[in-house]
Amino acid sequence: MPTKPAGDRLEFLDFARAIAALSVALMHMVSEWSPRFQRFTLDVFNPGVFGVITFFLVSGFVIPFSLERLGSLPKFWINRLFRLFPLYGLSLVAVLALHALDLGDPPPDFVAALPASALWNATMVHFLFDVPSAIGLYWTLSYEMLFYASMSALFVVGLHKKSHWLLLGGALLFAHFYVVDPLAHHRLRFHIPYFWMLTFWVGTTAYRGFCGDTRRSTVRLAILAFAASVGAAALANYAYVGTRHLDDGINPPAFVSAWFAAYALFGLLLLRPGVRFPRALLWLGRISYSVYIVHGLVLQIALPVSPGVLLGLRLVGTVALSALTYRFVEEPFLRWGKKLTRGARATVATTRAG
Repeated sequence: MPTKPAGDRLEFLDFARAIAALSVALMHMVSEWSPRFQRFTLDVFNPGVFGVITFFLVSGFVIPFSLERLGSLPKFWINRLFRLFPLYGLSLVAVLALHALDLGDPPPDFVAALPASALWNATMVHFLFDVPSAIGLYWTLSYEMLFYASMSALFVVGLHKKSHWLLLGGALLFAHFYVVDPLAHHRLRFHIPYFWMLTFWVGTTAYRGFCGDTRRSTVRLAILAFAASVGAAALANYAYVGTRHLDDGINPPAFVSAWFAAYALFGLLLLRPGVRFPRALLWLGRISYSVYIVHGLVLQIALPVSPGVLLGLRLVGTVALSALTYRFVEEPFLRWGKKLTRGARATVATTRAG
């Protein structure tokens, strides 16, 4: 792993975000247009899983840098709330408005649980309490919030730079519960939520090696041990015990190949962080949060056109609307959040001087 280059923004992270957002959005749009492609995503390789894992790896890499740069939990949470909630809240209001006007088609379980489901969705942690989402992909943001909370707790007790121990512990957990137990009792046992959460810590552990906080050999050991335990768990559960559909009907090979591809992409980007990428993809990386949220909203709008035309309209509409939401929602709130955290620093400095 190279040492951290100068500058706060790393282009390879924007590239990874762009690839992740495009993978998720195109999978949803093309699957709706082509049943054959949808079958491929369920049986062979799932671009949505690939995109989500890539996003989680990037978040795990970025969040410790953000927390330590700000230096306090209040400023960190202000930064995160102003980063995520304005666009999220706007999209939730849009879902409800389109549904009320009979122009949108939210998930039936979300509609059936209204208004409680809308109130729970507003917290962004609804998925952790089995509350249906207004937009299907909201569930990933619940995991984001859980990761922020766990990172904050470790920051308070001064263990936030020991993420490699979490990964090593995760490797032991997977080896004991999800390898030994299925093999010994010939029963399926594999809990995906643990994998999602530990994926964040893979990114965090990589960051520790990237900036020199943790020895590179230790980082490699922790990541390889976790990856090996997950691979062994997948083999024990789905090859030895027997296959079973995962969430959303995804077959194990499609999930495992996506997991492997996401980890491989992130590893390759870490090896060559100074590579120059196309400006268009870097721009898409910067607006990737908008692309991720907006495409889920666009998918709920039905239009009386042919499937091919609908695919084009949704793709162009997603990029155009995402550019607007980034410019007029994300950027202004990001600036206001930065002003608040700078104001907090100035107040503390003035108080100490007095």
